[in-house]
Amino acid sequence: MLRPRREVLYSVIGLAGLGILLLCVHTWHQHKYTWRPVEIPLQIKAGEVASGSFIAELSEPHELQIEFERRFPTDEVLNKFVASTDELSPLDVKWSVFNNDKIVVEGTCREYLYISSRSVTFAHRVVHKIKRTLLNLPYEPGGTIARGVGRFACKAGAQYDLHVEVGSTIEILNIANPIFGVRINRLFEMRHKPKTEPIAIGGKVALGLSLIAFCWWALTLLLEKNDRQVRSRRNS
Repeated sequence: MLRPRREVLYSVIGLAGLGILLLCVHTWHQHKYTWRPVEIPLQIKAGEVASGSFIAELSEPHELQIEFERRFPTDEVLNKFVASTDELSPLDVKWSVFNNDKIVVEGTCREYLYISSRSVTFAHRVVHKIKRTLLNLPYEPGGTIARGVGRFACKAGAQYDLHVEVGSTIEILNIANPIFGVRINRLFEMRHKPKTEPIAIGGKVALGLSLIAFCWWALTLLLEKNDRQVRSRRNS
């Protein structure tokens, strides 16, 4: 008959394996598609040109955006050039999307479709807090903010070519490392990603239970070893 602590060890291994499997399924689902098939660094400098291409994985609308790190010197700069929604932005950047050398859609970054942001990671926040505390560095919000400037329909398997041209220089924006890119429709992404959240929660719960069971198993093993040592001393 197996000792209770050995049965617990088998449970630890089983729960850990289940948790890892569930988290792997969740990760695969989250990265099933290339959500941003094109990301091109772009200096906001007159005459600057850039290009990129991708093969669509989905017959879903794709969106065009210009994205910046949150490193603007003032909120006024952010609001004037990026987050402007009530009036055209001064951003003089023209873009075109081609399929088989035919223009699918074209426009400029003056236009507004949406404002989107990406948060910084937990690790980034921790490092930044340490820098502020120890080195007294100024606060930097981190993350990125994007100005959506266009949308076009895609057909799965088709190749699309992107051409971008900057008409005038806005040097103050270059410290924010602009990136012009294409992304799969945000609404599709928001519908897709939450589908496996219960699986991720299940994986984390399984790993948590396996950790608790492992601690119980290790404690039992330690107590048993200590008990054997006490008995050995008594017998001697």
